[in-house]
Amino acid sequence: MSASSPPSAVPSTKRSLLLDRRHFLGGCVSCLAAPQLLCKSAVAAPEAGVPDPIAHKFKADAQSSFEDNFKFAYAQVLIPYLNDIADEIGRKRLIKIVQTRWEEHCWKSGKKFAEDSAKPDFANFTEWARTPKRFWQHVLSFAIVEDTPKAFEIKVTECLWAKVFRDAGDADIGYAGICHPDFATARGYSANLRMTRTKTLMQGHDFCNHRWLWEGPVGSRTGAF
Repeated sequence: MSASSPPSAVPSTKRSLLLDRRHFLGGCVSCLAAPQLLCKSAVAAPEAGVPDPIAHKFKADAQSSFEDNFKFAYAQVLIPYLNDIADEIGRKRLIKIVQTRWEEHCWKSGKKFAEDSAKPDFANFTEWARTPKRFWQHVLSFAIVEDTPKAFEIKVTECLWAKVFRDAGDADIGYAGICHPDFATARGYSANLRMTRTKTLMQGHDFCNHRWLWEGPVGSRTGAF
C-alpha cells in the first residue's frame, strides 16, 4: 500500500446504530486511543514538574494514576460502549469496523507526524523509544533489542493497554484498535518504512516484538509527500 493512500474504508451500507456512530468511534480513537505507538502518544500526559499556566479548576491535578486513567477511558467508557454495539450488530462486524476506523486514524497520524517533522527520517520515527517521556515510562516496560540505521526493534514486557483490555475480557477489541493499527502508522509515516511483529501481549504472548525496517537510503526523508 502506498503511503499516499489511506487504508480502504468499510463499504457504505444501510446505516445502523453502529454506522450512525462511526464518527463517535473515530473521536474515541483520536482522544482515547489513537493506537500505533505514535498514535498512542495522543493520550500522553504533560511532563512532570511543568506548571500549568491555566488556573481553572478543570486543569487541577486529578490525583489519579495512569492505570486509573486508562481504566476510566477504556474499561468504564469505551469498552462497554463497543460491547453494546457488538450485541446489536455482531462481534465480528464490530471488530472489522473498529480495526478499519482506527487503522485510518493511525495512517493519518503517521502521515501528519512526518509532515510536521523537520527531518522525517527513520531516526526521527524511533526517537520516542530512545529517550522515552514520562508517559511511555509509565504505560510500557520495554527494552531496545536492535538499533541500527536500517532496523529498530523493541521488546515490550508490560503494556497498560494490554492489561486493561485483557482484564476486561476484550483483548480482541484491544488488538483491533490498539495493536493492529501500528502497521498503518508506519505506512502513513513513509513508503520507506515497514513494520513486522509476531507477538503481542494483547494476544496473550509473553511479550511484544515491535520491529521497524527502513527500506530507503540511510538518512533519507520519507518520500511520502
